[in-house]
Amino acid sequence: MLGGAPIGTRNIGSKEEPVDVPGSSVTNLIEGAATDVFSSGATLRIEIGGAEALLVKPKSEMIFGRRDPATGAMPDIDLTPFAGYRMGVSRRHAAIRYAEAEQRLDLWDLGSSNGTFLNGTRLPAQKPHKLRDGDEIRLGQMIMRVYFQPAALSATQPPAPSSPAQSMAEPPPSPSQTIIQPNASPAKTGSLSPSSESSKTQPEGGSEPKS
Repeated sequence: MLGGAPIGTRNIGSKEEPVDVPGSSVTNLIEGAATDVFSSGATLRIEIGGAEALLVKPKSEMIFGRRDPATGAMPDIDLTPFAGYRMGVSRRHAAIRYAEAEQRLDLWDLGSSNGTFLNGTRLPAQKPHKLRDGDEIRLGQMIMRVYFQPAALSATQPPAPSSPAQSMAEPPPSPSQTIIQPNASPAKTGSLSPSSESSKTQPEGGSEPKS
């Protein structure tokens, strides 16, 4: 808070990119040859910056964003430890929604300040866009890639630790891996070091800016 007024998400000044139109070449690029089937029991592997891997069992809706220390509100996937504010991630930036009957995942932008991008294309707010195995998602300037890990492969992984945010070691050269459940804050693992946003990004008064 500055002067008693809340400060929104850091505007990173990203260049506007064209919104996709059904049937256009841009849409065709998004809808690549990779599978869009997310089978029952599968795990969503989210690689952030090529150094951090989160394994998530999707639920009907997972919110991506930053925690709000003022209200205690916490997104399902908290990107605060990964320089979320510096990267232009909003408190409620985007959502992945799982349609179990159709065995598919949809990505939604939730009206974020700096945009949600799928394979380089900015998405219009509040509209679903089908996710495919290997897709690149960008929230503001934070880049992540999602992979569909089949149930058979997930079954070979060691069981999740008692603390959802506890990291699980993985043999090199694969990225470090953290098993989380939605609403759990990812732990610091591997070579990706969460930025000390408390010293760099918080406004005077000690509270983190609101989206």
